[in-house]
Amino acid sequence: MLDAYLELANAYAQRGSAADAKYYFAYADVVGKAVRSSAIVARSATKAANLRGRMNKLDEAQEKLTLASGALVVVSRSLGERFGADDQSDGPDAYDLQRVRGDILARQEMTDEAKQVFEAASKGIHGLDTVFSAADALLPS
Repeated sequence: MLDAYLELANAYAQRGSAADAKYYFAYADVVGKAVRSSAIVARSATKAANLRGRMNKLDEAQEKLTLASGALVVVSRSLGERFGADDQSDGPDAYDLQRVRGDILARQEMTDEAKQVFEAASKGIHGLDTVFSAADALLPS
């Protein structure tokens, strides 16, 4: 159901119907809170921030990014406690959040900060690619 809400929101955003996209992002957020999933809340808030950024509602976008960051911290702590890792903040959702944050910074003409965020996200994504490739090699074919 969550994927359907997010896909509908993305489709409406692509069509230019921001009100409909916001509606489905709000429902995705409700689903995340209902199932008590910080990861879902983070993903939904990041996508909503992206939409608000494209609409040049930069303050609203920043609020959504703050919500997403907070939710990812909860996910990171939970994974760290469960698996004994120190930092689990690296992952697809974290890098998507960084990408959106960089876009918002670029729209605010904070190009140096945006460049740093984009470079950090790019390095992280490259690292994920290496990890996923190594894990894929371990799976039987």
